[in-house]
Amino acid sequence: SRHIPRAIKHQVWVRDGGKCSGCGSRRDLQFDHVKAFALRGDSSATNIQLVCRSCNLRRGVKTFGIQAMKRA
Repeated sequence: SRHIPRAIKHQVWVRDGGKCSGCGSRRDLQFDHVKAFALRGDSSATNIQLVCRSCNLRRGVKTFGIQAMKRA
């Protein structure tokens, strides 16, 4: 399931210090799959990271390409 359990979110938030693991920002934070869910990544704490919206979009473009991200 794409759902990330509350306990996993808490664990990741604490581990990542409440800031983006990419740039250190504390704004517009999102939980992101390190190995994309679409590529069979799971929702375990080791595969989830805290990232800001900008870093998450950048990773999406890098993984799936700009055209796929425009459709999303």
